[in-house]
Amino acid sequence: MMSVEFNPEVILSEEINKSMSKFASEYAIRVVIKCAKKYNFDAEEAIAYLKLRGTVATQPTIKKVVELKTNNANIEVESEKVGKPTISFPYNGEINTNCCFGLKLNGGLYTQCESLPKGDGFCGRCNTERVKNPHGKPTYGTIQDRAATDLLSFVDPSGRKVTPYSKYMTSKKFNPF
Repeated sequence: MMSVEFNPEVILSEEINKSMSKFASEYAIRVVIKCAKKYNFDAEEAIAYLKLRGTVATQPTIKKVVELKTNNANIEVESEKVGKPTISFPYNGEINTNCCFGLKLNGGLYTQCESLPKGDGFCGRCNTERVKNPHGKPTYGTIQDRAATDLLSFVDPSGRKVTPYSKYMTSKKFNPF
């Protein structure tokens, strides 16, 4: 039997982190309100006590020791950088106006390009693709195209369909158990 070591660490992008934090906070508030009605206590007092409003999730930094060699002396310096996501998340139905409007294939998930847009709403790479392609869009389409369809019914300009997230997770050999 093959043994697979499970690594529970998942590092999320800032945008996903904010969305999940908002979802968790709103869900917790709804649970408290429901319990308050059933068990007859002040929901707002409980929400304030639990500090559920304005909850934010933080993204850990990864400390990296960098060795500098100067004049035969080794100096260790710690530098911090934000970790990159180890798995991608599927499109959630929202458009991030702070990001490029192009789509990335991203393992078949067709997610919004996270590069900074220029004046026309597209990053340099996606804008170059728009100019080259006969359909006048980035290779995989736009986030507006993606938003105009149901989550799993999107088809890119070349006819490829969205990969279901369960299939994506299996292809990445992600096992939550």
